[in-house]
Amino acid sequence: MALSMVAFNAGSTEGAGGAPVSVKRVVVWNGEEANIGAGWVNPKTCSIGPQSAEAHSGNTALEFKFKGGNQWLGAGWNWCHFKTGTNVGTDASAMRNLTFWIKTKGKAGDLQVNLLCNGAVLDTPEEHTVKVPVAGYCPHFLDGQWHEVVIPLADLNQIKGFNPKIISEIHLGFKAGQEADGSFFIDDISFDDRVGGAQPVAVSVADGALGPELAPRFLGLSYEMSMLLPKDGRYYFDPNDHALVNSFKTLGIKSLRVGANAVDDPRIPVPQEKDIDELFNFARAAGVQVIYSFRLKNGDPADSARLAGYIAAHDADALDCYSIGNEPNFFLKTYEAFFAEWKPHYDAILKAVPLGMIDGPSANAPYAVRLARDLFAEGHLKMVSDHYYFLGSGRLGEKNPPETRARFLSNSLHKDYEKAWAALGAVLAAQGVPYRIDELNSCYNGGAKNSSDTYASTLWALDCTHWWAAHHIQGMNYHTGESVGRDETFGAANYAAFVHQPKGKGFNMRPQAYAYLAFSQGAQGRPLPVQIQTAPAFDFNAYAYRDKDGSIYLTLINKSYGDKAQLASVTVVLPKGAPAGVWQRMDLAQIDHDIAAKAGVKLGGAAISPQGTWSGRWKKVKAPPSGNTTVEVAPASATILRLSPGK
Repeated sequence: MALSMVAFNAGSTEGAGGAPVSVKRVVVWNGEEANIGAGWVNPKTCSIGPQSAEAHSGNTALEFKFKGGNQWLGAGWNWCHFKTGTNVGTDASAMRNLTFWIKTKGKAGDLQVNLLCNGAVLDTPEEHTVKVPVAGYCPHFLDGQWHEVVIPLADLNQIKGFNPKIISEIHLGFKAGQEADGSFFIDDISFDDRVGGAQPVAVSVADGALGPELAPRFLGLSYEMSMLLPKDGRYYFDPNDHALVNSFKTLGIKSLRVGANAVDDPRIPVPQEKDIDELFNFARAAGVQVIYSFRLKNGDPADSARLAGYIAAHDADALDCYSIGNEPNFFLKTYEAFFAEWKPHYDAILKAVPLGMIDGPSANAPYAVRLARDLFAEGHLKMVSDHYYFLGSGRLGEKNPPETRARFLSNSLHKDYEKAWAALGAVLAAQGVPYRIDELNSCYNGGAKNSSDTYASTLWALDCTHWWAAHHIQGMNYHTGESVGRDETFGAANYAAFVHQPKGKGFNMRPQAYAYLAFSQGAQGRPLPVQIQTAPAFDFNAYAYRDKDGSIYLTLINKSYGDKAQLASVTVVLPKGAPAGVWQRMDLAQIDHDIAAKAGVKLGGAAISPQGTWSGRWKKVKAPPSGNTTVEVAPASATILRLSPGK
């Protein structure tokens, strides 16, 4: 009897406490290493046996060929070659699942499977499990593509007399209606101890023809104002730093906001004309527009006006708008106190630059709502802004990293987004006021070590960015940099997208950078409404866009991992009239699917180089040229799909 034990890492390798999870598998038949067996069929119009025309892995798979109508069509494959005995068979007592790969050809029916254990006499009733429908675990197994079927052994109810230590046979069959004629190809029959099988997901995309396009400068970064000042005679924002310019372009960064804690910190000098020139020269090289902040706390309106006039005269082509102060709600405790100090800067800037535009208040929702009410009608408030750190305190997050990473990947965060949207975004949208989150990241005070700097942050940021894009805001600026405001001073940021290499030129790309890259690849054109049907506890999300050329993009994010890791079998249903074309995919994953990892992330099979370049590729998907398609998304990963019309 040919059996093979294989250990492999399935899905995320992080279990409780962050330890790697090894999945054990017993392969009972795959046509190569495990290739012994014999079969039976009923009626004789059917057959079963190895063949080499179709295979999921290797060169050989089983074919259950059937033909008949108005009767039960069945077959079995016994990998013990019908040898009897109470010690003959496969011991699956420590396993959780029966798994196999299946492909359907021709006109078939609702296939059911069950298992048979061995014994002194073959095929007695008490040696069977109950039958279960394959469609319950793989709804789309009839579509002509290869699919993995994962059936928990607990679902194969074992009646008294069944012995899971001597399993020897799989039964396949279905009740044919009128005339059934075709084949089921079966490969890689095994047992494993994975927790959870493939989770069916249905993603339905609506037309959304009347929705707005994604804002052109949606994806942005936010830096401390101190990053404008030279260090050891060198500027961070250097237009000749090709690695930094490349990084911005590769990641798809279109907005650069400078300000944050440093803009109001008396320990930080206010940048002057030379510093400003260097920043805007870099902005031109990187193709970004700048949101430029002036000091509010103990600041001088005349100085704000002077520098605003200089920027307007020299750098208007790369300026998005001005901003005044940072999170003033922390030092001006009422809106009235804030407005009394903020408005003189606003007036002075507009006197110096009559066509100037302002972003504000860069505070909280109550201040933002009132500022919009008081000033938007004047025509100089380009957008209203606030800040979010949805995962709370970085220092608290560091006390239990596995728990914090779990919060990063939980769909319960969407309730926080919805609450934030209701408090400000929805209010502004109803008034026609543009809204931008001009500073955010996972945890405040520089992020949480071993969470904000891990692959968990990649999947969190990708999901978060798409969620807000689907709500049609103006954009988001993720805070980053070599140094950020944290713990009452300035220090290294755990959530930084990239940081300079210790020696030499170039950057170390942190995991979160790949979220920005993946967003830029998949967020093309107009966000489309999406409905998701799956198990309520399954942390899965999907987002869709239609580009100007008619291409449809979808981003599918499977955030399950560890003990709850599940492959997602995703059926995509497009709106009527979707163009015919070619499906392609690009996968985002950490090499070990380890959400605690701090390296090893790739998109489209490639990493971002220290010089900020990336060579990832799209892969063709075997799928119908239009309409529905089914793809599988691994645990702790994301897949970007693209349907290109007429290509």
